[in-house]
Amino acid sequence: MTKNSNKAREKLADSLMTMQASLFVNLTSIVLIAPIGFFGVALYKGERLDLTRMLSEQSQPALGAIALAYIAIFFLGMLARHAAMKIYNELSPDT
Repeated sequence: MTKNSNKAREKLADSLMTMQASLFVNLTSIVLIAPIGFFGVALYKGERLDLTRMLSEQSQPALGAIALAYIAIFFLGMLARHAAMKIYNELSPDT
């Protein structure tokens, strides 16, 4: 990585920080908007809200996969942030 110029390394760090911020905003919006969609569909169809049906045996693997994907994306964002901070620290270390 040292073969690249300081400006190129700074641009890479900026894009990594932008990527992690976008990932975190998207994850947060999924957590906030998905329940609203669940209630909206139930109200539109005129059905009763049945949480036990959502957490039934068939949906547990799907919920597990969603949770696993959520955690994986969260850790990807944290890795991007860590890599960006490492580049920033190399470019201008505290003295």
